Amino acid sequence: MVSYTLILLGLTEFQLINGFSYYEIISTFLGITYVILLQNPNNYLSFFLGIASTIALGLHFHNIGLTYTSYLYFFFFIPCQMFSLFSWWKGEKSKESCIFSPSFLSKKFLFLSIIATLSVTAVFASFFSDGSFFLKIADGFFFSLNVTANILIIKKKTECWLFWSISNFFAASLFTFKESYFTVALNFVYIVVNLIAMIRWVKAVSADGNGWTEKK
Repeated sequence: MVSYTLILLGLTEFQLINGFSYYEIISTFLGITYVILLQNPNNYLSFFLGIASTIALGLHFHNIGLTYTSYLYFFFFIPCQMFSLFSWWKGEKSKESCIFSPSFLSKKFLFLSIIATLSVTAVFASFFSDGSFFLKIADGFFFSLNVTANILIIKKKTECWLFWSISNFFAASLFTFKESYFTVALNFVYIVVNLIAMIRWVKAVSADGNGWTEKK
């Protein structure tokens, strides 16, 4: 919240905060709280806040002309968050221990995740995005990296935070051109929070979950 406030002060100083929507403000504060709470696997309130933030952000994207991105939020991210909530809750209930055990992808599945992300980026940029080549690529990566991250978090894979961080970078670039500066600020805060969360999850990985990071 402190980081976000500082960014808003900077935007105000450069008179870049004149145009904003109430959906942006709502999604911003809900979204920051969601990412912070999501680091704690036993705090399921985060998923409900995430769903509320997703609805608000989807409505905002629809208003600024990012129709396909809004559909992505409504028809993919919300179901993913619901499934993540169910999967995490069911997993904890089926174990006697409440110890949180994230893991890394294997080399094979990391490679497949990267290839799938690049492929989806190419398809989305070619058929579902408008504007210059740069905007199409930024929009495509924003879409594909979010899809990958949402799938990985269901399985508690630590790479989800890295994919989200990169996605936030492309999102910040995309929304700068859309002059949606509240959302730009939100994505820079997300990058910081996501990297902090990734470090926390890395420390929680057990010896049998090192995946592609395992030293031979």
